[in-house]
Amino acid sequence: MAAQELEPRSYSASPVGANFIVAAYGNSSGSVLLDPSIPVTNVHADVNSLSVGYGHTFALWGVQALVTGAVPYVWGKATLQAQSVDTSFTRSGFGDLRAKISVNFVGSPALTPREFAT
Repeated sequence: MAAQELEPRSYSASPVGANFIVAAYGNSSGSVLLDPSIPVTNVHADVNSLSVGYGHTFALWGVQALVTGAVPYVWGKATLQAQSVDTSFTRSGFGDLRAKISVNFVGSPALTPREFAT
């Protein structure tokens, strides 16, 4: 199975040497669907995440490239019924590191800030 992930401004031009710092917050709340053979019912989760990332543009084979990395911290609470007993738990910690390199092979030559301004 193939998938594609698009982010705003992934392929927009930037001068070589530009740096980006990004912070993002996410919230997800709702019921959780499980395999019916598991003796757990009425699962509800509230999950929050805070991600901090960094990006840097550079020249690669004469075209613009961008390397990015982000580290999320996630915390949440879940409630459920297990064998007719109500229970809840909380968890928190760092999520998986995300790293990516994007290369604009068409239409975006690597430009210095001075060349980019003109």
